[in-house]
Amino acid sequence: VLDGFHACIFAYGQTGSGKTFTMMGEGTIDWDQIGAQLQAETDRTAAVGTAAAAAAAAAGDEDASGAGRVNLDAHNPMLGLSPRATVELFRLMARDADKFEFKVKLSVYELYRDELVDLLYSGKKKNRPKLVVKQDSGGRVTVEGAVIADVATAAELQSKLVDCMSRRHTASTNMNAESSRS
Repeated sequence: VLDGFHACIFAYGQTGSGKTFTMMGEGTIDWDQIGAQLQAETDRTAAVGTAAAAAAAAAGDEDASGAGRVNLDAHNPMLGLSPRATVELFRLMARDADKFEFKVKLSVYELYRDELVDLLYSGKKKNRPKLVVKQDSGGRVTVEGAVIADVATAAELQSKLVDCMSRRHTASTNMNAESSRS
């Protein structure tokens, strides 16, 4: 992802098998506190200086400051893949902010009964644009008509994902009380 590649996480499985739990986990986390810890970690690393950082990198040690990474398990040991990947992504972006410019864009889809649904779209269902999946001449897959959100912080990304999760199709089945049906 940090090398300019797009990334997709696709969860597939039987109803009730734990897809949502694996991706999102359970419980909550204070994203403002996580953001402050990420900023403090970045500030400590910057204070060490580039010479120490270069020496640490040559030795294979990412954290030249001696400061530990944000410990998500101390906040909530039941977090899923998405919040953990979000924190790591923004930590690495903050670490390399003096070398590169980063842009994070988010799109979230649900495949429901053979229809692609844009979960970032928050308007009326009857006005929802038709999504068209296409491949451009460079081989990149795009979804025409989709909402693509610019994201600046880990908290903003997770907030948008929570909003998207509330827009999923859900229904009760014999397998569990609430299934995403996607």
